[in-house]
Amino acid sequence: MQNNVPEDYRLPTIYHGFIVVDTDTNNLPQYQTSLSNSNVLYNIQLAKSEKHLYELLIDLIKQWDPDIFVGYEIEMSSWGYIIQRGNEIPMNMPSILSRVTSTKILNPKIDVKDEHEEYNDSGAEVKNQFK
Repeated sequence: MQNNVPEDYRLPTIYHGFIVVDTDTNNLPQYQTSLSNSNVLYNIQLAKSEKHLYELLIDLIKQWDPDIFVGYEIEMSSWGYIIQRGNEIPMNMPSILSRVTSTKILNPKIDVKDEHEEYNDSGAEVKNQFK
């Protein structure tokens, strides 16, 4: 994540991390070791299940409160995939990403958009990133 804020802000300007689904917390050193050759500091969180992974992701979203979400091929991959899997848990990810409190649950099977259109719900935007 990149945060365009003053250097003395409560959150860092750049943050790198992973959320890994693994029920064995003894594996954390293995993940840290595999990234130790990099000069970038990574925060690694272990999730016990897919639902727990989503809870950790939502905590990050609430902590960072982003204005823009960027992804590659957002309808079918990246954020689109997160939204679709969230429906299976069930979690209303469009409502969580948008910052707007709503009782309406969006169904991506009904709300079909053009493949090049960006998802935009009040509050935060999800943008497609191309090379």
